[in-house]
Amino acid sequence: MRKITVILVTGFVLFTAIDCMAAAGLGAYVNGGGGMNFQKYGIHNLGGGLLFDTNVSGDRLFNYRLNIGVDRWIEEFMISEYKLFEKPVNTKSINYPRLHINNSFGFGMIKEKDYRLWLGPQIGFGFGFSKRFRLFTGSIGPVIGLNYSLSDNVMLSIEGIVNCILESKIYNKSTSVDPDIYLATDLQYFLEMQYGLFTYFILQHRVNKSMIDGSIIGNISLSFIYRFGD
Repeated sequence: MRKITVILVTGFVLFTAIDCMAAAGLGAYVNGGGGMNFQKYGIHNLGGGLLFDTNVSGDRLFNYRLNIGVDRWIEEFMISEYKLFEKPVNTKSINYPRLHINNSFGFGMIKEKDYRLWLGPQIGFGFGFSKRFRLFTGSIGPVIGLNYSLSDNVMLSIEGIVNCILESKIYNKSTSVDPDIYLATDLQYFLEMQYGLFTYFILQHRVNKSMIDGSIIGNISLSFIYRFGD
């Protein structure tokens, strides 16, 4: 049953995409925005890339837009750094280049040859690196876009996106731990404070260096698209 569902969904998407190819376009974009993670610390991103859209103008209902680009992901978050006889809470920042892939599924609200207003969901993924893999982001949220014809074949497109993001990040300090994981570190702190036992180096290697967090981000994207269909 699952295979049949996958085949039907894939066939529908391909059929719709092929049907919309008559007004397809290729282009480049810049995007930027910001928001806040669930710890109420700020997030900013700025970048750009290339896009492909199956239907940038005309009277067809559906369009699929693929954005592939690179941005700079800047974020602050809270960590608990455990030391002998202390449990200070600190903030840390990351600044990683990130490869992002966004898939937008648009439905035309206003459909004309020279302009198109569309709305739909967007699903995206991102991969941040700093010498090695450091960040993964998965996003979903609404996107609204306006395509406007500057000439016979050149379109200006503006998108507004609000994304709910689930992220997994790895920090570069071995003493940093996820503030939601307290089992080993609280035991360590108790033994040190009550009995003076030096457990720090024993328990240090049991601490997870990764953090799973969430955020809400708004983005604005500006693109120029070459339309190669009618």
